[in-house]
Amino acid sequence: MEISTILSAARAAALAAALAYGSYRVAGAVKSFRSRRQTNRELRAKGYTLPPVIDGWIPYFGVALEYGLDPRGFMIKYRKKYGEVFSVYMAGRYTTIISSLSFKTVFYKTASDKLLFFTPLKAVRLPEVIGAAFEEKHAAKLMDLLRRKLVPRYSAYVQEAMVHIESLFDRFMPGDSGVVANINEFTDHLIASISMQSLCSKFVEHDEFLTLARTLVHEGHVLLRAPGILGDPVLRRTAKIRARLLQLLQEEIDLRAAASAAGEPAPLDLLTFALETFPDISLVKDIIIGVLFGALANTNAAAALIAGHLASAPLLLKTLREELLAAPAGDHTATTTASGSHTPLLDSVILETTRYYAIVLSNRATAEDLDIELVPDEDGGAAPKRFFFPQGTTLGFSSHFHMRRPDLFEDPDAWVADRFVARPAADAAAAAVAPIKPYGGRDAAVVTAEKRELLGFGMGRHLCKGMGLALAELNVICRMLVTRYDLELVGDGMPEVDYVSLGLALPVTPISIRYRRLV
Repeated sequence: MEISTILSAARAAALAAALAYGSYRVAGAVKSFRSRRQTNRELRAKGYTLPPVIDGWIPYFGVALEYGLDPRGFMIKYRKKYGEVFSVYMAGRYTTIISSLSFKTVFYKTASDKLLFFTPLKAVRLPEVIGAAFEEKHAAKLMDLLRRKLVPRYSAYVQEAMVHIESLFDRFMPGDSGVVANINEFTDHLIASISMQSLCSKFVEHDEFLTLARTLVHEGHVLLRAPGILGDPVLRRTAKIRARLLQLLQEEIDLRAAASAAGEPAPLDLLTFALETFPDISLVKDIIIGVLFGALANTNAAAALIAGHLASAPLLLKTLREELLAAPAGDHTATTTASGSHTPLLDSVILETTRYYAIVLSNRATAEDLDIELVPDEDGGAAPKRFFFPQGTTLGFSSHFHMRRPDLFEDPDAWVADRFVARPAADAAAAAVAPIKPYGGRDAAVVTAEKRELLGFGMGRHLCKGMGLALAELNVICRMLVTRYDLELVGDGMPEVDYVSLGLALPVTPISIRYRRLV
């Protein structure tokens, strides 16, 4: 048979297969549309409000590309057009986005086995990067382990990592003066080193492991902007990284088994605790990778952004230095209330950064049917609206918009260092006339429970279990930067940020800082 005949037959077969698959998908789409239309009729008849649906015009991708190019602008545009509840079609799935403040109670306080964290990650294929540690069937046991074993030791882990922190400061900020061209890279190294003290202490100075882990986090953020098949190249790269990380962890597990057989005590870190709790070694290795990914994904960005703001405000830097030098030595804790703290201004700086740089969307999936009432934020006195979300619905809560609400935060679109410093009631009238501090403090709102729920660490059953470590890490990094160096931002101000992230917006360009050693 001639080659041309074979090629013609192959093309015909391929065309037939494509037509058959296309017909199958079209038939499925028509069936789904009819079913959804019938369901919508039934829900309207029962008095439910149906969210407007934005399908987009690109097959499969829907509005994913528009969202990815400017997520904050996207949310502002459609929130203004459709209100506080609307559904969008992105990369083959629908997500109902809710920015109503009344939804926060549902979002943060509904049991984590009813509003699922891990399931939405599958839609962006992130489990192929971080592994299975946060799957719902493991999550409760893992969260309990972190709460019992790691949380009480967070400050101790930071103290134990001090020698490594000191060496990194000497490495990135050598001599009496100079320029750190990329403070983001510096904070990446710092957070990775401190985090590994709590996760696998033998790897605190393991350059290969830490470099691979930081690269994995970077690729994970790239994957968020690559829906569907666009993420295949990213996953091919991360597969090699994961394989090497798993190999290094297995070698460490084997060494610990040999040490245990010889009667040597095990390190008090997550690897030891996980090996005692979970019989599946593959899951244990995924736990270390997954928790490290979560630790690096947000805290490093927060540290870099804080450093940039401090370097751009000399009066703030001076005032904060005075506060830190007066605080008890060795106090590496930070609070989330700024009340009763030795360092209320530093605590406020950290909290303000989590407020100002909050991402636009946090997703959960319903594990069962959800029937809720939402009170419209912007229609004073409006009656609540009932919504019904069937099992498997992806819900996206946008606390970002509440972080920028003028009725909750004065001058919400400004980064205000002392926003969360509590003031006595007697100072309220004076504060309304002129700021107490010279560098721009305006409202200095006390952190109420309602506002705290809007900050980046969450609350209730969805509280970030790594919050204590993140606050301690940011605390010690800021202390060392502020008390040891005079800082100056290089360039034309703070960089733009990317709101497509896992918890905190990321700087799109490196932050450069000029430093001069003080001590």
